[in-house]
Amino acid sequence: MNKNVLLEVQSEVGKDTTSPSDDFQELVALIEEMNIVEFEPLLDENLNSELEDSFLGKYHILAILRDLFMEYKAAGDTRISIEQGTCGHGCDKRCAIINLQGNNSKKNFAFGLDKSDATIVNFHTCYGFLDKNKSKKLIDEDMMFNSLKKDAELKGKNTSGFNDGMKKILMDAIRVMYID
Repeated sequence: MNKNVLLEVQSEVGKDTTSPSDDFQELVALIEEMNIVEFEPLLDENLNSELEDSFLGKYHILAILRDLFMEYKAAGDTRISIEQGTCGHGCDKRCAIINLQGNNSKKNFAFGLDKSDATIVNFHTCYGFLDKNKSKKLIDEDMMFNSLKKDAELKGKNTSGFNDGMKKILMDAIRVMYID
């Protein structure tokens, strides 16, 4: 995985890993405004190519983000606050984890990303966000489920099994991995 991480994730204990870089400020502004159009050029054309094949590419990620932004707006959110942290699962310590939270709905959705030069090269959902104080913020179950369903749709898979029973099973699994 690319070591030019968007936010420097320090390996030394006790260092603050949550100080945003100048490049990050541009991303923050676009995401806070839910501006998918200006966010698009920041994603590398070969997005996620360094990851396994199950990860989505640039235009699939944009479609998922567009739908997430629409969910935030439908829930009455006019802005999204952004918080940088780490993964509570320990999936990849080098990856910056970003939590989005709606200003009215308080819905959370987190993702990990890596940046090289001026573009994001890796972008994926994170189910176990920890803030700088190591406090857990569980991903909103509807947003998580809808993003997984959109992922399946974009890959041409049958989504008829995506129902409330499946959502409950997935969220129970996330709670066991993340909270217990």
